[in-house]
Amino acid sequence: MTDTNNELEELIELAKEPSSDRRRALLRKITDVFLRDAGSHSDSQSESFGDIMHQLAYDLERDIREELSNRLASVEFAPHQLIRALAHDEIDVAKPVLEQSPVLTEDDLIEVSQKHDQEHLQAITSRSEIGERLSRVIVERGDDVTVEKLLKNEQARIAPDTAEKITDRAKTSVRLQEPLIGRSDVTQEMLVDLYKHVADEIKQKIITICKDIGADQIAPMLDQMTKELAESKAVTAEEKIENLARKGALTENQLVKFVKNRQAMEFLLTLARMTDLDVRIIRRIIEDKSGKSLIVICKAHRMSPVTFKEIALSPLTGIASDPSHMLPLLTIYNRFNVENAQRVMRFWKARKHALEQKIGDEEQIAGAAANG
Repeated sequence: MTDTNNELEELIELAKEPSSDRRRALLRKITDVFLRDAGSHSDSQSESFGDIMHQLAYDLERDIREELSNRLASVEFAPHQLIRALAHDEIDVAKPVLEQSPVLTEDDLIEVSQKHDQEHLQAITSRSEIGERLSRVIVERGDDVTVEKLLKNEQARIAPDTAEKITDRAKTSVRLQEPLIGRSDVTQEMLVDLYKHVADEIKQKIITICKDIGADQIAPMLDQMTKELAESKAVTAEEKIENLARKGALTENQLVKFVKNRQAMEFLLTLARMTDLDVRIIRRIIEDKSGKSLIVICKAHRMSPVTFKEIALSPLTGIASDPSHMLPLLTIYNRFNVENAQRVMRFWKARKHALEQKIGDEEQIAGAAANG
């Protein structure tokens, strides 16, 4: 004990060294000393080590804090306050301790979840143990990517009311549907509630899961599901769109629903009907991966930025496969003039019956208009 105290006092004196390189070396040495007998330090000694490491680490560049976070991430007796500080740091620093540290309590993790962005939340979803309270906060604050990561963590415990909230979100989020139906937290009632809002492939999986459960009380519902699935496959996409058009139901919301369900043909046909363009022209517009042609047709028909974003981010178009590409497109969309978009649309419609001619000129006009 005395040797440790003496060594600690010597290190405290060395902490006054102003040189950056020496302070880096000092921090590594202090960390080595701490880790050498991490389980034998008293609480006060551990916190003293933590105070010194904190002082040094936060006087230096971020990379030294990343190194410290990695070294302490899995240490059971790491200084609590230091680990808390690292958990609230930039994501490259925080990630190791958020993913692994046994020192962080559920309250600590809830505090981080409430104060930081999606990257911190996603790091937390990788932990080997996630309680119901923490899961609830992650679902409340997390986007669909974060919630998907939580669902894929089999060790995460999700309370019934939280599972219900995820089920409601999954009705309009394709990303959440498959990982949700594979969890034991999801009841058969939730699956039945979700059934009407998913694509045929997911419907079939729900039917299979429910049959495996063998719940007699929902047998009539399963029969109806099977019947609806068979009927839906018999109806072509063209017939479906015609039926919706007759009912006046080819709306922007319906278009977004087709996008989220990844119903490619229904999406193309609906967009063609809404814009009065040939499907082949719509295909070529979507093939313009700059997104400018899509900006034109959406803006010309006064579609909301949310609708434009859903279409651009969808795998059906691949225009903004990386979400970071979305911001500049949305900036252009919000600034683009409706009248200019409608002028380009009139040009496209004039070419509606001359599809053998490539629409390179149209794409150039769309690009020029969007840039203007």
